[in-house]
Amino acid sequence: MDYKREIKNQLIEIAMDFHNKNWFPASSGSLSFRISKSKMLVTPAGVSKGSLLPSSFIKASIYKNKFNHGYLEPPLETKVHSWIYQNFLEVNCIMHSYSVAAIFWKQKNPKKESKWSGYEIQRFIHNIDSYRRTFKLIIIDNAQDFDQLVKVLEEKKDLIANNYAFLVTGKGEGRGLYCFSQYSNQCRLQLEAIEYLLASD
Repeated sequence: MDYKREIKNQLIEIAMDFHNKNWFPASSGSLSFRISKSKMLVTPAGVSKGSLLPSSFIKASIYKNKFNHGYLEPPLETKVHSWIYQNFLEVNCIMHSYSVAAIFWKQKNPKKESKWSGYEIQRFIHNIDSYRRTFKLIIIDNAQDFDQLVKVLEEKKDLIANNYAFLVTGKGEGRGLYCFSQYSNQCRLQLEAIEYLLASD
């Protein structure tokens, strides 16, 4: 089995699991994997993540607005995926969930800081090796469009680098949780850990 097919199969299994958890409702959420310095595989727009096939994945450019697929299109979030790959060269996998906890966390906790400590599950988060440490999730205010959102991400790049994660939310509906890592399994564990923390509030 070639490595691209193996990657696709891994992402299909993860997508189905997250879909069953209702973190990818309808066709929301996105997954991607870097396959070269300038290319990534990304899940398509408008397709349920619970029914992906190896042929569903789109090969897209990390540096240009170009993609290669017969009839499917990449998600709007591809611009965010591209920004992450451009700025964190060691990152090979990105997962973006659209759970109720992630989308409406700010609405439910308008005065709470996005900080957690004392949870064993924190050790699955990048740069957090003990439940005694405090994890602070970077909150990005939802923007009108993705070009504007990327500008905000650029301003907070150093903070995002601490834990390889950020939550796009606001007074209204947010855009969800983004986690990224070198390996797909690490990325999965990190997203699951942060989703747990968000749901705990």
